[in-house]
Amino acid sequence: TLPAALQSQLVGPAGPAGAAGAAGSDGADSTVAGPAGAAGSAGAAGAAGAAGADGVGGVKDFVASGTLPNGSPVILKADGTVERVDIISSGLAQSIPAGAESLFNSGYTVYISGATDPNNANKFIVAYADGSNSYHGKVVVGTISGTTISFGTPVKFNAGSTNGTTISFDPNTANQFIVAYPGVGNNGYGSTVVGTIAGTSISLGTVVVFNSYQVAEIYVEFDPSTAGKFVIAYKDYSGSYQCSVIAGTVSGTTPSFGSVVTISSGNTANVGLKFDPNNAGKFVVIYKQNSANQGEARVGTLTGTSISLGTSAVYNGITGEHLSLDFDTYTSKFVVAFRDQSNAHKGTAVVGTISGTTVSFGSKFVFDTVYSTYTRVAFDPNTSGRFVIAYKSASLGKTIVGTISGTNISFANADSFDTGTIDMIAVFFDSVTLGKFITVYMDNGNSGYGTAVVNQLSTLTAPAANLTAD
Repeated sequence: TLPAALQSQLVGPAGPAGAAGAAGSDGADSTVAGPAGAAGSAGAAGAAGAAGADGVGGVKDFVASGTLPNGSPVILKADGTVERVDIISSGLAQSIPAGAESLFNSGYTVYISGATDPNNANKFIVAYADGSNSYHGKVVVGTISGTTISFGTPVKFNAGSTNGTTISFDPNTANQFIVAYPGVGNNGYGSTVVGTIAGTSISLGTVVVFNSYQVAEIYVEFDPSTAGKFVIAYKDYSGSYQCSVIAGTVSGTTPSFGSVVTISSGNTANVGLKFDPNNAGKFVVIYKQNSANQGEARVGTLTGTSISLGTSAVYNGITGEHLSLDFDTYTSKFVVAFRDQSNAHKGTAVVGTISGTTVSFGSKFVFDTVYSTYTRVAFDPNTSGRFVIAYKSASLGKTIVGTISGTNISFANADSFDTGTIDMIAVFFDSVTLGKFITVYMDNGNSGYGTAVVNQLSTLTAPAANLTAD
């Protein structure tokens, strides 16, 4: 037996084997890329392509389209033909007149007025006094086809002597118009009648008197902004031959009237009236103020059947005669055309501008240095700033084209629409066809017959070559 101290140092027999340890976790992915593989060897070069075929000769025959003058450059068309390179324009060239004269009255014809129907393509009406029938007042429908005019059967609106006519279509009521006139057979009273057209036929309502005194220098115009509303301006014999205006309303085919408003208290003549198409209810009246011997204008405002007036403005310090005016449909500017007594009776025009109830004028521009009468102006409704003046130059019928820029006017050369002597002119544009307008007049070179002719302003576009992207 070993001492106790030594027994503690002895090694005992080995124990049984321990259980297998748990499997270790997967090692982390390596972030180090393996080495790149070696590059493959280059492929063999391709064989050379075959040689191209020889080119053909530089001469080729083509069929011509149209005439080909020697040395002209040509273009090849899709059908294999060739044509000359040209500088071309589209549209119509100016032609005054563009068609033959047409008669609306085969008798002595005076006091002519006319208007185009804005709601009826290629239709217009002429009003006149028929000298071959005791100067009875008549209206007739005209129809435009290209450059030709045909007329329906005239209808009598006044079975007495008629000392003036004026006519206006209501742009807001299809096929309806009004005629105003001094019914000499009715003591010269201011009278009106409403008419309706259907094709080339006319039906008339009842005559209604708006002034139970003699009137003259009469002009009627519908308000383009309000259906059935119109204004008449006239020389009023009830007092001192003053210029007066009155508002009217059409109900069905019957007109009714408001109160008379005095434009100018002095003796007046050469009255004209037009509504501003760009300014609701606003219109301008022009007149010759005999007592002051000058041309004047005033702005009016129509509200219901009431009329208020702005202050008068002078457009010609020494009076003008044979006055007319029309508005540019694109601006609040208008042109007054007249015979200028202060300048050897030359044909003259001036631009007016409306601002509120005030009218102002630019400088005068002469369009004809010869004695000019029956000056009638009309703006082209489809071209901003462009207008025509039809007038009697000495004895000949002429038309001149003008353009406004601000208050300046430039004129082209005048053209004759009739080479004989003429009188009693009216001019107005076709509401549908670009640049087309009608002149109606008394043809003294043909026994004073009532005559009409179609005219065409230029609608040509900018010239371009007949080349395509192909």
